[in-house]
Amino acid sequence: MAASALFSMVTSRLDPLAFFSSSNTTVAPYSYSLSNLSHDFTSEGNQDLAAHLLKYYFLAVLNSPLGVVEALAECQYQPSAESDDLSEATDQQNLPMLQSGTWENIRDVVETETEGGWGALLKGHFTEFLFTISYDSMQPMLEESLNDLFDVYEDENVWTRCSSSAIVGALLSPLELVRVRLITQSSVQKTYYGPLHALHLIANVPNSSLLGALYPPEHLLPSVLVHFLSPLVRTLTLQYLAEEFGIDREFSPTIWHFCAVAAIGMECIITGPFELARKRLAIQKKHEKRRFSRRDTYETNVAEAPQPQDSNMYQTCVTPSPKQYAGVWDVISSVLSSEGGKARSSRRRRLRHPPRPSTPSRSGAESPSHRSSSLSQYNDWHKIDPAGLHDDSRYSEDLTNTGLGAGSRRWYAAVKSLYRGFWAHYAQKLVRYAVDEVGRGQDEW
Repeated sequence: MAASALFSMVTSRLDPLAFFSSSNTTVAPYSYSLSNLSHDFTSEGNQDLAAHLLKYYFLAVLNSPLGVVEALAECQYQPSAESDDLSEATDQQNLPMLQSGTWENIRDVVETETEGGWGALLKGHFTEFLFTISYDSMQPMLEESLNDLFDVYEDENVWTRCSSSAIVGALLSPLELVRVRLITQSSVQKTYYGPLHALHLIANVPNSSLLGALYPPEHLLPSVLVHFLSPLVRTLTLQYLAEEFGIDREFSPTIWHFCAVAAIGMECIITGPFELARKRLAIQKKHEKRRFSRRDTYETNVAEAPQPQDSNMYQTCVTPSPKQYAGVWDVISSVLSSEGGKARSSRRRRLRHPPRPSTPSRSGAESPSHRSSSLSQYNDWHKIDPAGLHDDSRYSEDLTNTGLGAGSRRWYAAVKSLYRGFWAHYAQKLVRYAVDEVGRGQDEW
């Protein structure tokens, strides 16, 4: 009976769903109706999934111009005005120096012909979409698993949240690496044609393992720090404001939103240097380690210098740093020392010490006319030369590069260079927060 029923199911034209939902127990002893399940999946389930994906894609497209400007500004090597690499940095790049505000940098990127106009602002947006939806799907599940593992009965525990965020961020760090490279690659000479192609090229680096290529330690460490510190700073700030000032989300929603905006700003301030280091280490080309024998001459060693081993044709649209960074702290210290301006150590005292009259030479006595002109210059040193009132090369250089004010200006320029992508990063966080709050309000309604 069972064999004949199975044969009739295979050979008949009946719908398999209708066959298994049949009331004939001899045909389907464990039969159940799939009509409700099929209806939910095809109508409401698909609609919810489509709305969910559309929300994340819209967020990725909306934040893409800000993310492009942030990555280009942070990856661009911007030496100080007194550095010897200034002319080299300004001549070899496709994009101009991105030192203005966020909107001015967006305009500079759009107006650059080699970058393709408005299309350059959408670089890496699909990779950002994949990263965001993967992160938001994996992090809550891992946080709940950690709460069950360590018997945490609180609804929100800061340590399990930060730990789950760091673990998921570490697992998805190859997508962040790919996104930065897609944004910074030159549109004239492309190497990567999408996230999958970029992952394939990066994973197939010669003389390197798969894990070593996708998870380089110098890039993995700042990713873990960023994803651990971001929820830590925001959660602790909101908890402090709620406990000390009695601010509640339900009773004071407006004040709560202002506090959340302030907490996001504090988060960006603390994680900003690590974000810059992560992006610079992502575009850094590895060099093959080769050993030379003692018999090799200097010319042979120079001719056989190590060449980039991964993506030899990878060209950036901004000038990368000529220095090979060793890690996170090396990036931060290098930016502070070489890209933030530097005060000169030598002090010139032209205003304090007037020129002395020349002494007569051994060959003969000084002429009376020359002696009178020298004495006149010596006696009239305090007089102002009207022709040199606008000559900044004589006095401005001496006054601005010395003293306590010069040191303050130098460190201000250094910190400003370290946070060059702050406002673009902060704007992305605010857009994400606004979209999440709108979605939360619709769910509650």
